[in-house]
Formats: sequence, C-alpha cells, structure tokens
Amino acid sequence: LDIPDLPVHPDGLSYTPDAVFLGRDGLVYLWSRKYYSLFRWSPVQGRYLSTLTLFSAPKYLAYSSELHQFFLAHPDGRLTALDPQPATPSRERHVASVPGPPTCLADAGHYIYVCGPGEYFYSRFTFHPDGTKASEVTRHSDRPVRPVWSPTMGKVYYLNSQSHAVSSEPVGADGAIGAPQIGTPDPFAS
Repeated sequence: LDIPDLPVHPDGLSYTPDAVFLGRDGLVYLWSRKYYSLFRWSPVQGRYLSTLTLFSAPKYLAYSSELHQFFLAHPDGRLTALDPQPATPSRERHVASVPGPPTCLADAGHYIYVCGPGEYFYSRFTFHPDGTKASEVTRHSDRPVRPVWSPTMGKVYYLNSQSHAVSSEPVGADGAIGAPQIGTPDPFAS
C-alpha cells in the first residue's frame, strides 16, 4: 500500500468508504482503508470534522456504541482500540492479540468478538476492552462472515461460511460464547 500524507482531509477527495458507522455522539464515521483514516462527518454542521488517522491498514474495523470505541483487527493478529473523542489524540492502543490473521470482528456489547483460523477449525474469542480474554471456543469448519451484534437478543449474528445460513452465537453477560444456532441454508447460495 502507498501510505498517503497524513492526516488526510476528505473535502474534495474521491473515495468510497470501506464501512460507515453512526456514533452515539451523532457523528457519521467513514472508514477508508486506502487513506488510513476514519473521516468524521457532522450532520448538524453539514461538514467534515478532523480526521482520525490510523497508523496501519486494519483488516477489519468495528464500532461499539456501548463503549464509544473503535476496535481494529490487523492482519498480524493484533487488536487495537481507537477513542473517537475529539479531545483525545488520534492514536491506537494495543488491546490483545489472536494467534493468526483474524477472519472477523464485531462488537458484542461490552466485549470484542473476533475470529481466527485454525487448520480445520475456527476459533472465536471475546475480549474485555482492556484486553483480558473473556472466552475462547473452537468450532469445526464454519466461519462467521460479517458478524453483527444484537444488544436486544444478546447474540452475534453472522452468515455461516459453510451453509450460507444466517446463524448466531449468544454472548453472555460474562463474555462467554454460547452454542451456535444454525439457521436455514440460503436456497440461492451456490
């Protein structure tokens, strides 16, 4: 990757965000992996605010509205956090690591939900925001794709990589990952 001159300001920049998040502060956060940036848009002011600079290109990025924190999963297995508060310097802090390249990332309320590969299995982890591991489980062959957290249901929902079904795993109040619930396979999946 060509590292752009940092920080990048998005006014007049032609880009497509890799993900868009609505912060509990009312700001719209637009992630650009290409520009190593989280652009901040104020709907109230109708303009971009200062850019949050990322110091490497994460593989995945998730936002926790409960914690008002961004979590980043890097190709080398590092998990970092970024505080979006304007008064806070735009710097990531190391949270935890998983033993290999992460394959998914989501917030799970007060926890970080991350997946990692094994030779024949996929592991799921939950971490406290301070990096303490809350739970680890290993599942055979299915890999969560695009997980999302439901605070109402207390579950992480995802597309199952094997059956193409919408599946879920509960995450308890203690961060423990429960048994998966596999949905009906997608009849249109090839």
